[in-house]
Amino acid sequence: MSHTYKMQKQLKEEQMLLIKPLINENLVLVPPGQSKFTVVDHKFDSKQKKRVSEDQQILADRVLGESDRLIDETRLLTDQWKRESDFRLKERLVDIQFLLDEVKRQKTEACKEEEALKVYRNRLLNTKKLLDAEHITKQCICLREKRVGIDLVDDEVEKELKRELNTFDGCRLILDETLSQIKEQIRRLRASNYLLDRDVFNKDQSYHIDEVNLTMRPNQQEMNVYEGSNSLENYNTTPKEWEKLTLENIQNAAKELNTAKPLRSYCDVVLKQVIEDLTNQVSRTNEAFLKRISEIRYAKAALERIHNETATKVNDITRNITRLEKELADKEGFLALCQTRLANRAYRPGPELCKDNVHKTLSQELQTLKETVESLNKMLVETKATLRYLLHTQMTQEEQINIKTNSLKIDDVDCMTAREGLKFTLF
Repeated sequence: MSHTYKMQKQLKEEQMLLIKPLINENLVLVPPGQSKFTVVDHKFDSKQKKRVSEDQQILADRVLGESDRLIDETRLLTDQWKRESDFRLKERLVDIQFLLDEVKRQKTEACKEEEALKVYRNRLLNTKKLLDAEHITKQCICLREKRVGIDLVDDEVEKELKRELNTFDGCRLILDETLSQIKEQIRRLRASNYLLDRDVFNKDQSYHIDEVNLTMRPNQQEMNVYEGSNSLENYNTTPKEWEKLTLENIQNAAKELNTAKPLRSYCDVVLKQVIEDLTNQVSRTNEAFLKRISEIRYAKAALERIHNETATKVNDITRNITRLEKELADKEGFLALCQTRLANRAYRPGPELCKDNVHKTLSQELQTLKETVESLNKMLVETKATLRYLLHTQMTQEEQINIKTNSLKIDDVDCMTAREGLKFTLF
């Protein structure tokens, strides 16, 4: 084949030498006749083509063998990797399902705990509403400011009412603090639930994707070579990081649950203590009220008894004044009679104007009557003064009775009626 090529090249060169002198002449060129090959060339060419054909057949047989071997190897390798991928997908589905169940279980417990905390939050709010009864205590303090006179005293009731106000303030403070802790714990649980929800959503999607992948077959009609824009080697986390993130979410939720349960127990103690403190203080204040009411009633009864005695004495003194005045009136008649007699006897003539026994008797009688009238007048003045003192005392007693009546009305009627609303129930 190489020899034939050389002969053809030499023939072309000879033709070019013949044509070159005629390039610049206007001649009509006649193409040369076809070259002739020798028998040797023909045999060599046939032999050469036969050998090339045999080489190509040998090459084809080798390619066919290599193709069969490669097809068998790739088919086996493909089946092996397909089984390995299916196994890994199943293994991954088991892992996802296990963690998904754990996350859902933890989420269920967290949701239950959140609902329980909401119940305690409502209990605290309802208990806090009971503290609105503080206005009753303030009302009692204002009502007792209307006491008058000596009854406007800073007594034990007043002290207990002030302690009651302090108890309300203390209970409100501890309820506010506990309520703040409950709200903060609810917020933290919601944050944990959000992370768990997101984890559940992501794992559900991941599980669904791998579940679909597991059911897919290479001969499906809709199956095409991937032409998407996302990288097939893209990933955000390693398996350890993936598992660690989920476990951290579960541990965080468990931590919040461990914090929430003691908080509910503490809330129970606080609610019970608040109700006990309020109830005990209200009971002490009511006891002080009852004791004070009893004292006022006793004092009022004593004043009324003394007032009755004073009224009796006033009546006695009044009657005595009437008697004294009557006696004085009677004594004036006797005094006038005695003086008239002495005056008449002063007109006796001459020696008859004698200081006889009659004169002595009448003089002594007049002196005695004057002394008697003076004693009666003095007694009348003293009795009238006593009457004035008694009447003043009686007015004072009536004022004190009115003061006690007013105090009884304030404490027994107004305050104790209002304090019936101070009843506390444990929610």
